[in-house]
Amino acid sequence: MVNSKDMPPNLYKNNAPNHSSKKHDVGFNLIAITFIIAAIGLAIAYFIDNYTKKTPNLPSLYETSPKLNKIIAGQKLAIPSSWFRFSDQRHEEFSKQIDLHFTLNLGKNNAPMEVYLTISPIREALPSSVLLDSVYIRQFKSEQLKGINGLIGKPLKPSKGYGLETIWYDPININPFVAKCLKPIAGQSEQKCIRTISISNKISATFMFNFELLDNWKNFDSEAYKWFEKIDIQ
Repeated sequence: MVNSKDMPPNLYKNNAPNHSSKKHDVGFNLIAITFIIAAIGLAIAYFIDNYTKKTPNLPSLYETSPKLNKIIAGQKLAIPSSWFRFSDQRHEEFSKQIDLHFTLNLGKNNAPMEVYLTISPIREALPSSVLLDSVYIRQFKSEQLKGINGLIGKPLKPSKGYGLETIWYDPININPFVAKCLKPIAGQSEQKCIRTISISNKISATFMFNFELLDNWKNFDSEAYKWFEKIDIQ
């Protein structure tokens, strides 16, 4: 079970840099970040493609299915077997990424909403709050969007291939909530958003969810933690 030491930094005591800070040193030079963002772009495309494939029988937070041991980036995780989105991942082994699905009670009137989650090495998926300071802020267009209470929306410049993307973030909190949302692409009717947090210093978790969940963004991390505490991290 995740204890206070294992709690994802973006949940409660995030040690990511302040988006308003003048210092943007996150341990990567700009060239490295360029390659990272390119990899993230490919990952997002893969993630969206998989998101459109509906998966039945969403797990319950309170069910007691057997746990499977998975090792990723040198980190051992024990995860309830019913959480795995794809049957070919439901066995114990070393993994490059782990794809899960469940619900968060963030819909209208706290209705459960389907969320997809990919766990991967942190070097391949930096937390969204880190990318806000190191990458996104450099690509903001001058216009500013409203519509989500407490969040600012900043479209990204199309010159870097970000033309369909908007960053929504909390401008007040020193450890801000950050999500990247993409306009619907061919075959989709709903706008999708992604948000990456760190689970440990070795692995991160990328959520994908419908845009409407942002209306309840202040409860996102607390709802997510209810699921994270069911994962044993060693």
